[in-house]
Amino acid sequence: MARGAPNALRPDPEHVGFRINALASLLPACAWGKLAAKFEAARNDPSLMRVFVNTDLGQPYEEAGEQVDGSALAARAEPFSLTAIPPEVLTLTCGVDCQDDRLEPVITGWGRDGTCYVLHGGENARLIGSPWMWTLAFGHHEDRTPTHGYEATREAAMAAFAKSWRRE
Repeated sequence: MARGAPNALRPDPEHVGFRINALASLLPACAWGKLAAKFEAARNDPSLMRVFVNTDLGQPYEEAGEQVDGSALAARAEPFSLTAIPPEVLTLTCGVDCQDDRLEPVITGWGRDGTCYVLHGGENARLIGSPWMWTLAFGHHEDRTPTHGYEATREAAMAAFAKSWRRE
C-alpha cells in the first residue's frame, strides 16, 4: 500500500492476491483499541503472541530460539537416486501426482528403521508425454503426446496401478 493505493509487488493480470490484516477491518471486534489490548495481553506469552500475529496481523510467526542454517543442512545432503540406492533401503514405494498434461512421480526407499529416502521426484521427475509414461499408463508406446484431460489421466494411472497391485 502506498498512500492508500494498492501497490502490486508482482504484477500478473491472471493471479491477483491481497494480504490485509485486521487493522483494515471495519468490524467492531477489530477496532484498533481492542487489537492494541490483545497485543498487550499477548506481549509476554508466546502462545498468545503466535495467535495474534497469525490471526490478527495475518503474518507467519517465528519462534524465538535456534534456527536451522539452510546452507549447512543442504551441505549435508547425500546423493540418493535410483542409480545410487543406499544399502539400507529394503523396499520402494511410488506416489504419482496426476495432472492434466503430465504425471509427477515420487519414488521413495524405506529402511528397516522407517527412514525415508527420496530417490526420485520433484521438477526433474515430470513425465510429459515420454515413452515411459505411456508404457506405464497403457502398456505400450505409440509416440504420442498428452491430448486427454484430467479424467483420462487419472483413469490411465489407476489402470496402471491395478496391473501391479491387488486390492483385498
